Amino acid sequence: MADTWLSRWPTAVRDYSARCDAIEAEAGQETLRRYRIFSVVVVVLNIAYASVFWLDNAKADAAEAPWVYAIAWIHSVTAAAMLLTGVLIHRYCQRQNPSRIEGIALEMTFCAVALFFGISLSLADQLHIPNTTNFSTVCLLLGMASLVRPRRALALFASAYIAFHFLAPMTQLDSATLSVVRSHALGGSIVSIVASVVVWDQFMKSVLLRRELAQANLTLSEHQEELAYLATRDSLTGLYLRREFMRLANMELARAKRAGGATSMVMVDIDHFKRINDGYGHPAGDAVLRQVATILGEHLRSTDILARMGGEEFVTLLPLTDAQGAIEVAEKLRRGLSVRPLQAGEQPLPVTASFGVSTSNAAQNLDYEHLYDAADHALYRAKQGGRNRVEHDQDDPARGSPR
Repeated sequence: MADTWLSRWPTAVRDYSARCDAIEAEAGQETLRRYRIFSVVVVVLNIAYASVFWLDNAKADAAEAPWVYAIAWIHSVTAAAMLLTGVLIHRYCQRQNPSRIEGIALEMTFCAVALFFGISLSLADQLHIPNTTNFSTVCLLLGMASLVRPRRALALFASAYIAFHFLAPMTQLDSATLSVVRSHALGGSIVSIVASVVVWDQFMKSVLLRRELAQANLTLSEHQEELAYLATRDSLTGLYLRREFMRLANMELARAKRAGGATSMVMVDIDHFKRINDGYGHPAGDAVLRQVATILGEHLRSTDILARMGGEEFVTLLPLTDAQGAIEVAEKLRRGLSVRPLQAGEQPLPVTASFGVSTSNAAQNLDYEHLYDAADHALYRAKQGGRNRVEHDQDDPARGSPR
């Protein structure tokens, strides 16, 4: 059991250190934001206390005068040092990309000023009464308010105690009392270290949990977007599926009905596609479908709606396009396919397509079903007429206007 625990200890330490590294920058920013606020409060309190003790200094008797004088000076010096530190921290927080090294230096400067204040007050109190409350209180407040990495907190509070330990005999001459004072200061330092580690650990868990939740939400959002894409797009060509095309086409036709203007539909059917599948295999057929979709998309506007209706059949809706404009677009698409051999593996493969065009103008206001039926009828005539051609439904004298 001991061997297992000892073998796992280095890994646990590395993992904990890695988690600390991951949040250290954020913890430093939060710590300095807190210090910026605390510096204002401390300066105000120091000035108030310094004023009171400087006034009391004139009225103090000979026994209390050294203590009052020392307290007044400590508050005055701390107020000046904390004001300067607060200004530096404020400027640091205002910068766009501050250096982390500078941030750590400011953190340690603030802690040094605060600990100087606590140590000095407790040393001065020894002139009046054996008391380490100020030292312990400052250490504890600093440990609870700061987000200092545990190893840094250990070094910080240990250094503060060592300084107090060796400086205490300067103002506390009684050896028995000195031992009690040192023990109280040691207890305060240990409690402060524990408090600092607990605060850091809680902050670290909170930040990492928040990041995990953010990542989980991002992943969920990406999955939802992917599902929405798969529900509306053809997985082979990336074009809209029939249902999504119908929805978008109905929206466009409703808009055209309100605003007026012509809307055209072009149906595309690859000629002799079965021969491609039979002669070159279905993978080659899939490659042809992808290339046809790409070529069609290259010759259309961003406002045109292109979809794969199934098999080798495609359809596009052309907003604000009359019959003549739609025929020209269809001819451009036809030429684009016929003059650009596609690839079935390494072998070039000539591919053509037939096109059926229908148009709804302001006078007709055809709905989706009628427009689709008309384009399908025109496509049928293009197939019957020899393929690789464009037919418009209005060119058929035997077909009346759809109702």
